[in-house]
Amino acid sequence: MGFFQNIIKREVSKQFLRFCGVGILITIFAYIVFFVLFYFFSINYLISAAISFISGVIAGFALNKVYTFRSKRRNLVTIPQYFLVYGISFTFAMFSIAFLVESLDLNPIISNLIVQPIIVFMNFLSTKIIVFRNKQW
Repeated sequence: MGFFQNIIKREVSKQFLRFCGVGILITIFAYIVFFVLFYFFSINYLISAAISFISGVIAGFALNKVYTFRSKRRNLVTIPQYFLVYGISFTFAMFSIAFLVESLDLNPIISNLIVQPIIVFMNFLSTKIIVFRNKQW
C-alpha cells in the first residue's frame, strides 16, 4: 500500500506545483492588469481588482484544464463549474480586499497581494475536486 500512496502523493505534488506555476503566471498577469488599471487609469481599486480577477480566470481555464489536471472532461460541463468556483473565490477576494483596505487601512495594492496566496490554495482544491474531478490524493 505504501508504494501506491507514494505514487499518488507524488502526482498530487506535481499537480500542485503545475497549478502554482500556472497560478504564478496568471497572478502576475492579473496583477499587472490590476496595477495598470488602478495606477495609470485611476480606476477604483475594487473595479480594477474585479477586471484583473476575471482576466486571470479566463486565461487560467485552458492552462489548468490541459496542463495542470490534464482533464478530458467536456467544456460544456467544466466551464460553468470553473466559473462558479472562481465566482465564489472572487467574492471572497473582493470582501477580503475591501476589509483590508477599509477596516485595516492597508494599501489596495498590498491588500491584493495578501489575498492572492489564499485564493491560490482555495482554487487548487476546488478545481481539482469539483471542476476536473481529479480526486486522487
